[in-house]
Amino acid sequence: MSLPKPPEYLHHEPTQQEAQTPPCDTGSTATQLDGHQITALTDARNAALRHEAFKFALQESVRGLHKLGRIRDMLGFALAMWTLFVLWVIGNRASQLHDIAGIVATGLSLAVTTFAVWSFVAKWDEQVEKKNELAAKLNSFLMTYQKLYEADHPDVAKLRAWRLGLGDLDELRNHRLVTLDKRSKQAGHQHVAMKYINLDLKCDMCGKEWRPAFATALKSYSRFTKTCDNCGVKT
Repeated sequence: MSLPKPPEYLHHEPTQQEAQTPPCDTGSTATQLDGHQITALTDARNAALRHEAFKFALQESVRGLHKLGRIRDMLGFALAMWTLFVLWVIGNRASQLHDIAGIVATGLSLAVTTFAVWSFVAKWDEQVEKKNELAAKLNSFLMTYQKLYEADHPDVAKLRAWRLGLGDLDELRNHRLVTLDKRSKQAGHQHVAMKYINLDLKCDMCGKEWRPAFATALKSYSRFTKTCDNCGVKT
């Protein structure tokens, strides 16, 4: 799996009305913005949307790793209990029941070994630590953006500085342990697209505009048809 690049898989194109209004209009007189300001505001908003999707994808990946860890622990517990059952309940090694129980124990042992080796090689615990660290930093950046967004008047210079500051996360974002599977990336895109459904977000990979109906349809066809790697919509 390739290392994740700065997420560029969704964007919003401002309408003419949005271009003439600050990003957060509280009912006051609309502020006329020039082309450079519109570009800066649009770029900052798209960066915020992409990184919010990236943060959710990281959290989704962590949830998946936690789930795998629980399965590993449950298999280990089941193996221990089954071993005690074979030793102290069945007892008679010459019985057919003991042979069957031994086969089950062998299967459990193989499963436990597989998960243990998998978690060690893939470094599940280290992945969780790095992904949580990056998600926390992204959350801090997004909170800063939200404060700038909610200001009475947009400060273009601060928004540009905020966007440039995202580059400070490149080293952590490109760390070998910060990997994302396709489903986690799709979940990030879908989360943001549903949260900001009024923005009509488009996928930068397939170009399709998100629709609420996709969220229901994905449950039925995503497992059996080819979908976009970034948004999960049928291609």
